[in-house]
Amino acid sequence: MDGAIRDTRPLARWVIRATWITVALGMFDAIATLAVRQNAGDMITAGSPFVDLSGAVLVVVGFVTAVLAFRWIYLVAQAAYILSGGETIRPGWAVGWYFVPIANLWKPYEAMKQAWQVSENPANWPQIPADYLPAWWGLYLLYSVLSNAGARLASPSYGAADVAAWIDFVSAVVALPLAWLFTRLVRELSDAQSGRRYAEIFA
Repeated sequence: MDGAIRDTRPLARWVIRATWITVALGMFDAIATLAVRQNAGDMITAGSPFVDLSGAVLVVVGFVTAVLAFRWIYLVAQAAYILSGGETIRPGWAVGWYFVPIANLWKPYEAMKQAWQVSENPANWPQIPADYLPAWWGLYLLYSVLSNAGARLASPSYGAADVAAWIDFVSAVVALPLAWLFTRLVRELSDAQSGRRYAEIFA
């Protein structure tokens, strides 16, 4: 790991754009699926080519958004690790914890919180309040639970596509304030670290 803090603002702009595109597509897909279910009776939702296409596009765009977001998370965690003198979660684990069962309920939040605190005050970062980060993470967990529940109930083994459609719609609604808080976090954290970066360069 090099000792340079990178300017994440260009990447942050792409993360924000991709996030809102994903949210818009998610809402569109949820409404389309719900509309099909309400008019389909006992028909299988997946039988609608329109819904299938919107779902496929959402998966692709969502994957691209996740890649961009994880890259951004890595870079801001790397900057925090450098600024703190190696006292925060390593950047690889800031991303890796998202894929570890059970630990992914709090460790990614811990990494982001540390990045936020260090960026605000590297000298006394443990005392910096988390501000709106708990609300962001709470919405993220709620969205994850709803999304997983919707996917499970929509599977043939459960046969509860109508319920799944409503759960997907609720998760799409939850995604709106979640995206707003994430957008704020991405923008503010990138700006704060950019200030630290230039302070180090011209110190």
